[in-house]
Amino acid sequence: MSFSTPDVWQAIALDAERESQVWRDALRPWGARDREPVFSPLAERRFALALETIYEGYLVHYGNPRLFASSDANTRLLLGDYLYAQGIVHLAATGSVEAVADMAELISVS
Repeated sequence: MSFSTPDVWQAIALDAERESQVWRDALRPWGARDREPVFSPLAERRFALALETIYEGYLVHYGNPRLFASSDANTRLLLGDYLYAQGIVHLAATGSVEAVADMAELISVS
């Protein structure tokens, strides 16, 4: 599956909204979101959604997320973990077992 940049942000947000009211409440307003892709331009387009979802999870845990904002530490921890897991699901959907294994290892060391 291939995504354009706006589709990636929309897919991440819609997945989160469908998953939980808590995630829906943590979404930043569309106009306030910095939606510059970071890692997806470095890889095949089929990996874009997975890479940006996983990176967003990392930013929720350790940085300044592009799509989400929450002042609650517990919500940030759970949301970041959810985004890691959702990104792995998207990565698995590409059919690349090697990419899933590599990303799982990378997440574990971050």
